[in-house]
Amino acid sequence: ISRHKALVLSLAHYDGLRHSARNNTHKAGDNMDVSLVNATLENMELLAGVSIPQQQNQYVNFELSAVGYEIAGNPWAFIILADGCVAGYLCCDELQGGELMIKKFVVGAEFQRRGIGSAALELLRAAAREAGCREIYLSVAADNSPAQDFYTRRGFSLDESGCAEQGCWLCRDILFD
Repeated sequence: ISRHKALVLSLAHYDGLRHSARNNTHKAGDNMDVSLVNATLENMELLAGVSIPQQQNQYVNFELSAVGYEIAGNPWAFIILADGCVAGYLCCDELQGGELMIKKFVVGAEFQRRGIGSAALELLRAAAREAGCREIYLSVAADNSPAQDFYTRRGFSLDESGCAEQGCWLCRDILFD
């Protein structure tokens, strides 16, 4: 059993935590079932085994101590599961005007380059559409070309004039016009 396995907490246990739009799965590139499960204070310890490559630490501060603050009462905070294993974390904020901002999107090192991030993003898009969100956006560091490439290949536009914070560019995905 992988140390990332959701232990005794089977997918059936998670059913009560899932929102209807998030109850779907999406196939990853290597035919793994990917799903989003609402992250809560009760299940956040499952994220303890998720580690990201060292070079990504400069762009994403992923520490379990901070996760508790991000997920408390947030219906847009998710644990990413791949074939029942904890593969990552996705946290967003819903803003006024039908906008959803991705605050943190982490896929564990052993799950990267397997289509899991793409599948999680598709599940997020479906949930956002169902909730009536018109746009998803995030900021990406100007020198983080792998992340920029990831998002642009998945339909996000890179807006160099719309800086979200110093040294970052804005990536936008329009769901509805």
